[in-house]
Amino acid sequence: MNEAWRECRSLGFEFRGIDAGCFAKVWCERIADRVTAAVFRWLADLPQDGGAAGDKEPAVLSVTALWAADLAERCVRCGSAVQEAIWFLHRTDDVPGSREALARLAFDPSLPVTTRNAAQEWSP
Repeated sequence: MNEAWRECRSLGFEFRGIDAGCFAKVWCERIADRVTAAVFRWLADLPQDGGAAGDKEPAVLSVTALWAADLAERCVRCGSAVQEAIWFLHRTDDVPGSREALARLAFDPSLPVTTRNAAQEWSP
């Protein structure tokens, strides 16, 4: 990130009050948020019924939802990839952990109203 900061400065970008460390913190958070969002979009698009071999393979999405529901809830609470994590919970709401996470998020007064509303929209 230090190299990226130096390259931006050499291209004429002005960073008033932002040193290389601050630049790295901001951009690492942005990159992590985008990667997290992409992972939840990918997980939400996994097959829900059978795999490539039809009913011979387990439903990938349901198996994934067992561990990913907790991760999605934590991401929403941290403000990272909120919409994608909530969408993933909706897509896996046949799994009790996803339903419960959506319900907790939908009615948690410590979360922003927009986050609660998004969770309420998809809460079963």
